[in-house]
Amino acid sequence: MKKYLLGIDIGTSELKAGIIDESGTVLASLQSHNSSIFKGNGKGQPDTLSIVNNTARLIKDVCSKAEIDPADVAALGMDAQMGGIIGVAQDFRPLTGIDMGLDLKAEQINADFHRKYKEQLISISCGSPRNTPKIAWWKEYEAHTYDRVRRFITLSGFVAGKLTGISGDDAVIDDTMIAYFGNENALMRSWSKELTSLWDIDIDKMPKIGNPWDILGTITNRASYETGLKPGTPVVLGAGDQPAGFFGGGFNRPGTLIDIGGSTAMLTLCVNEFIPDTENHSIMYMPAVDKDKYFATWYINGGDMVIPWFQRNFGNNLTLTELSKQAGKVPAGSEGLLFFPYFGGRQCPYQNNLRGSWIGLNLGHKPDHMFRSILEGIAAQISGGLDSLERLFPDLIPQLIEGIGGAAKDDTFTEIKANFTGRDYRIHPGFNASLRGSALLAGVGIGMFSLESIPELERNKSEYSISPLPSLKQDYADLKTAYSLMEKRTLEESFEILSKLNSQNKSLKT
Repeated sequence: MKKYLLGIDIGTSELKAGIIDESGTVLASLQSHNSSIFKGNGKGQPDTLSIVNNTARLIKDVCSKAEIDPADVAALGMDAQMGGIIGVAQDFRPLTGIDMGLDLKAEQINADFHRKYKEQLISISCGSPRNTPKIAWWKEYEAHTYDRVRRFITLSGFVAGKLTGISGDDAVIDDTMIAYFGNENALMRSWSKELTSLWDIDIDKMPKIGNPWDILGTITNRASYETGLKPGTPVVLGAGDQPAGFFGGGFNRPGTLIDIGGSTAMLTLCVNEFIPDTENHSIMYMPAVDKDKYFATWYINGGDMVIPWFQRNFGNNLTLTELSKQAGKVPAGSEGLLFFPYFGGRQCPYQNNLRGSWIGLNLGHKPDHMFRSILEGIAAQISGGLDSLERLFPDLIPQLIEGIGGAAKDDTFTEIKANFTGRDYRIHPGFNASLRGSALLAGVGIGMFSLESIPELERNKSEYSISPLPSLKQDYADLKTAYSLMEKRTLEESFEILSKLNSQNKSLKT
């Protein structure tokens, strides 16, 4: 009898499910929109149970699409966004809602902590606190709720806990999920007593930490009715969405450089050592599924969400594909218009008061210029992130960047990024890496595979490459310099730089 593995990926805007077989092949996948995840205005506390219900419904649907009996699913693995917390009671009732990674209400606490304890934060933790400031906020401003919380966990830990019927005492996350807390010990993959004390929160309210392949529990009778899976089906802890994707996509080899075009714009390098960025504070770390590896990472929190935001509000009913095609006709530099994509503050390095902005708008600019400047603004920052990674790991940076995520499908965007970075991009369209990674971890948990015997990924024949244009090398170097200078000069000096850049009047295609 064939056995199958089920992978679940809970993202900021989308929920996905996939079935893989014993060869590691994704047989079927489905996705649905998570419209309730983020409400904007710096706030986000959607209904937690609706996420659980949507997950259960999608499990049924993907089994139907794969034309398999749900009873033949041998195990389930789950990954999710790594930013955001849920406080659960002892009986596992959600007390806080989902305090999302994009919710900014705890940023003043975060800023105060950075000001006082930046050196300890960078040298001990993974370097990008998103979740622990939220826990501190609940203690300071909602003490009655905080006192009733048994443990604070992440979104995937909550959904998996509801499917398995565990108690608050047993709430647990895997060791890749610690990356965005802020009171973790990155080297030990444990909670740091020193940082937890500095945050002034209770360490016994932190979740337990396990391996991504550890079995959390099994499907309850109620969850069986809702999902179609048989009672007793094992559920493993799973990993954070990015580490799960890197594991599933075969990107967990040191020297692999990955551009993730999802809700968060991210550039990450697989490395085999933890080197805190004590000088520039621009690089944070995610523990890999493999215990001896990390992903040195630069990112913009919610950076690529700016693209659909513009389309919804200023896109004149054009699709993203149509907007991008028109932007490709605008000269590089957007005719003197620069864009800074930090709508939710900057994380690498931490500057919480930064916000998104256009600089250089004039009456000749149209939506095409504005959209292209968004793509260029994100790409310019990614190029700066690459510089930061190269300072720390000069011998590991390859010429090739692996492009994954929804934004990787935009050739205009990728061409701009290739020209800014001077690197070739290999694009992986229709990639189910996170689903595959989560399902494979479920297979490891039940002994179907070992970490050393994971089935090799058969590369998608639709992969293709985009290379920088040598003829535009100097033009993009000048544009990158303009972006860099903008961050260091006064407003008057900035516009002088823009004027010089625009006066060159170069007719560039991309």
